[in-house]
Formats: sequence, C-alpha cells, structure tokens
Amino acid sequence: MMKTRPICMRALSLVALVSLAPRCAVIDAMGGEDTDNVDGTSSLTFLALSAGDYFTCGLTTDHTLVCWGAPEPDVGVTDPPAGTFDALGAGSYHACAIDTGGGLTCWGSNAGGQSLPPPGQSFVEVSGGAYHSCARDDAGGLLCWGTPNDSASTAPSGTFVSADAGGGNFGCAVRNDQTAACWGNNDDGRATAPVGNFTSVSAGFAHACAITTNSTLRCWGNNLNGQTGAPVGAFRAVSAGGAHTCALTMSGDLACWGANFLGEARPPTGKFVSVTAGGSHACALTAEGVAHCWGDDRHGESTPP
Repeated sequence: MMKTRPICMRALSLVALVSLAPRCAVIDAMGGEDTDNVDGTSSLTFLALSAGDYFTCGLTTDHTLVCWGAPEPDVGVTDPPAGTFDALGAGSYHACAIDTGGGLTCWGSNAGGQSLPPPGQSFVEVSGGAYHSCARDDAGGLLCWGTPNDSASTAPSGTFVSADAGGGNFGCAVRNDQTAACWGNNDDGRATAPVGNFTSVSAGFAHACAITTNSTLRCWGNNLNGQTGAPVGAFRAVSAGGAHTCALTMSGDLACWGANFLGEARPPTGKFVSVTAGGSHACALTAEGVAHCWGDDRHGESTPP
C-alpha cells in the first residue's frame, strides 16, 4: 500500500522570528504500516518523561533535566536549564519545567510567547502546546500563556486536578468534580469534551483522550488515522500524540493505536509505569526508571541517553 508522508499542519498563523509547526499529524485515512521502529533504552534513570514533536525530555532521578533529539530548525529545546526540578512538560518545539520551589522555567521556541511563563506563583503541573503553555497551581487554578488573544492561551476558570495544553492549539483539563473541560480550536470537535466523570485527560495534535472513573478510555476529535479508536479494557494512563495514542493498562502493559508509519503505534513489551506520546514517537518508563522509546528516530528523539 502506498503511504503518504507525515505533514506538519500549522495550528495558527504567526508573524514571528521563528515560524514553527506543531506536532506532526500523519495525513492518511488508513493508518498504514510502520517503516521504522526502535526500542531505544536509556542508561540514565528517570522520574518522568515528556515527548515533543521531534524531541524528548526527561527528569532524572537526581531531579535534573535531560533532553534529546534534534528538531529543525534548532531552537535550543534540547538544551534545558540547569537546576533541580519536580515536573516537566514538552510542547511542539519548546518545553517547561517546575523547579523544586514551584517556579516555572521554559526554553526552546518562543514564537508565540509560550516560553515566557508568569512569575511569582507556585505550580504543581505544566504542559506545552504549539504556541501556548499551561500550568496548574497548588490551589488547582489553571493559567495559560502564549499567543496573545488566542483562545488556547485563555484558560477556563475553576479548580482542576489535571490539565494538558496539547500539541495543537487547544487544551483539556479535568475539574475537581471529575468533569472534563476543553478550550481553544474546536475543529473536528477536539475541544468538545464528552459528558462523564474522568480522572485524567491528554490532548494531542487534533484529538484528546481521557480515563473515566471506571478506568475505561474515551477519545474524541480528529480520527483520520484511527487515533480516537480506543481499545476496550481498564487503563491507568493515556497520552495523545500527533496522530497516534498510547495507554498503559492496569497491569502495566502498553497499548498504542492510530498512525503507525514510523512504528509509533508498535510499543515494546514489558511492564511500565508511565507513557508519553510525541509527534511520531513515544516513550515509557519502567518501575526502575529506565526509559524505552519507539517510533520516529530520524532526529534521535527515540534514543534516550
């Protein structure tokens, strides 16, 4: 079967010094077979991982940051700041982290102001989108920043237990009452959250998935590559990527679906404790803190140190 090439779709038009596209979405109606797949295994050990478009960042067990891959053009996203941190979140071409004092630091592309976080607050969770970023403070409030007057940079009011800025120009979050809320671009219904009760949510390039309170999956938005066709079963984590999705079963096994042109939907076997999906790759952590990555490795994003 002839396969189409991955196409990076611009989330919004910007006049900026650096013009960058958000997470790559593979444009093909059938999903396709993979042409490249690796199982890159780290020598370092990590507490957390977060995958961007063509790069991955990890929080090591000594609370320092390490990033790998080589996005084009080079915007410095694989050169994280020094210091000690407790959380991180990768966007399309930038990343942000929360230091041990609760402060925010971002690096990489700043084409929409997404790498200029607000000062003076204490945060517990952060995530990056295309040209925006969002963080949740220790009181459950949500704050987003980036392209001025863009709906993705305007966070909804209320208190939340989890949030994800997404890879495109939208974001989703779970409120304290376990309902889901999404904001920003609503093409394909990506920002129209389903009715129900949820524990966590993940926003990808043009789709989103959430885990219900009974541990099942609900996905919505663009389904051109089957990325919203979630499997049946019980899950404890989910991550929406460019045009694929990966989830972690209750027993610690990985399941991925959607676009598979570069092996991004063909995860390794084994037991894992977390998973993160990027543009056309994904990574997961074992209980021992070993990182495994698979899918696109053309920029080194699936070869952890």
